Amino acid sequence: MEEPIRDRAGVEGAISQAVRVTGIRRTRYRNLPATRLSHVFAATVLNLIRIARWLTGTPLSGTRTSHRRPLMLAVWPPESPLPQQSPEGRSTANGSR
Repeated sequence: MEEPIRDRAGVEGAISQAVRVTGIRRTRYRNLPATRLSHVFAATVLNLIRIARWLTGTPLSGTRTSHRRPLMLAVWPPESPLPQQSPEGRSTANGSR
């Protein structure tokens, strides 16, 4: 069951990057062939960005932390471990699954 979740996480990450970098959700064209060409250009740009990062050795950005994390550090009892983020994005109480 974990394999399909990992695959989906990769696809979701690629779609998220496409939306953030190229604004692919909104198109400026009305006809399907032009929209398709726009998506092909967007995919090409994303691949060029990935190649540039690979060539320069720029690491991928890590998992984002919640904006509530500093508050959790302030109020969480020191003797208790903080909940860790699982790969699926859910918090676990003891840091393991």
